[in-house]
Amino acid sequence: MNSGDVQTYDYNKKKKIVYRIQNLKKRKIYIKLFKLILNENINFNSNNNGIFINVSKIPIDSLIKIDEFLNEYESQNSQSNISDSSESMSESSLNLAF
Repeated sequence: MNSGDVQTYDYNKKKKIVYRIQNLKKRKIYIKLFKLILNENINFNSNNNGIFINVSKIPIDSLIKIDEFLNEYESQNSQSNISDSSESMSESSLNLAF
């Protein structure tokens, strides 16, 4: 992104980021995302039910970093799913249980 480019995050883009975060499968990725949130000094609340963040109050530069983090994870995950599908095919044919 060039310094002249201005990226905006309207309601729908923010909602999509929330949806993408909710669909993360690995706890390790949640932890990495939370470390990013801590590094960006984003305010959050926590209780027994989890950690809560008001996405509408996150600065644009932090949203860009979160979006880039999610893009990177999703691209790596899609590449690993391709290799995992061939592994799972051989595992299912062998009737292995884990």
